[in-house]
Amino acid sequence: MFSMIWTIAATCYAFIITVLSNRIKELILPRHLILRMMALGFVTGAGMILGWAGLALLDPSFASFLWRFAPALTIIVSYVALREKMSAWEVLPFVIMLIGGVISTIGVWHAVATGVVLTLLACITVAIQMLVAKKSITDLHPNTLVFYRVAGAASIITLPVPTNGSSTKSPDFAWAKLTMQRASLDGIAEG
Repeated sequence: MFSMIWTIAATCYAFIITVLSNRIKELILPRHLILRMMALGFVTGAGMILGWAGLALLDPSFASFLWRFAPALTIIVSYVALREKMSAWEVLPFVIMLIGGVISTIGVWHAVATGVVLTLLACITVAIQMLVAKKSITDLHPNTLVFYRVAGAASIITLPVPTNGSSTKSPDFAWAKLTMQRASLDGIAEG
């Protein structure tokens, strides 16, 4: 529910920022960007779902440790997809983190396997988001990119709500208000 409220609020705020910055016409995407923006929204939403699912199965500090892999995975995806250069100094921290991750799961893999896999998949979605954003930023203003990213994520996150019955559960108003305020601060920071 948190992710749904946050992404819907962030979509509204991104739209308002786009309108106030006189960039409303930029919301009409050129054809070559439509699928890319749909993919960005899908990957963002999927990453949020995977991230929350992984967090539900893991100790929060261990999940936080696993999220440290997101930058390293982004570097690897950039290296593979964009042919960017990578030095040994960039590989060394990743190897150290990987060894630490393996050591952390020795003896408890049976208890943490699903959470680890879900969290690492969420980290991969972050890497894919960064790749799509980097390939799109020359064609779109960052505010437009943020709008499509959070609007697509809101669509993905909201899809299962009617089917699993959680739409009947309404969050406490104070909680929903705080979530919307937080989304507005994130929208301002990204804008």
